[in-house]
Amino acid sequence: MKKGVFFLILGIVSIFIVACNTNQVVIKDEAKAPSGAEATKKDEMKIPFPDGASETGDGKLTIQTADGEAADGDIPVLMLGEDDLTVQTGFTIENFADDKDVFIFVNKRWLQTEHGGKMFQGTLALEKDPSMLKPGTYTVTAVQYEGNDPVHGKVIEFHQAKFAVKAGQ
Repeated sequence: MKKGVFFLILGIVSIFIVACNTNQVVIKDEAKAPSGAEATKKDEMKIPFPDGASETGDGKLTIQTADGEAADGDIPVLMLGEDDLTVQTGFTIENFADDKDVFIFVNKRWLQTEHGGKMFQGTLALEKDPSMLKPGTYTVTAVQYEGNDPVHGKVIEFHQAKFAVKAGQ
């Protein structure tokens, strides 16, 4: 009897170990933009900025910095230290379609993709390099496309907010 229980337990444990250790490759045929960390020059070319688009849709985009938030035309300030390599600022998107991705651009350059919904809060990681982070005013744009297709889809949500970067001491 003890041998039977031992082999039964051994069999269950073996099945559990094999089931939990299965390396399964899942291939999705869904075209989805890579996250900001995975972006390359080639990827940036695949997600063009929708030039000519204007504010449309019921959504809202707000930028938050330590100085305040971009609301009612206010432009919050983000201080850039001399030794800073990366600076983060917060953003909130509200009332975007929850079945579509939201493409986030900074100064018409695609930075990252987030999932839409009633409300989403995230961060924009801005790297200190000649093309991305230096003193000046920046425009953040949140865009959703019909069919989740940034190349051929019609713009269904388009919202912008600004923030300023100033050199700190």
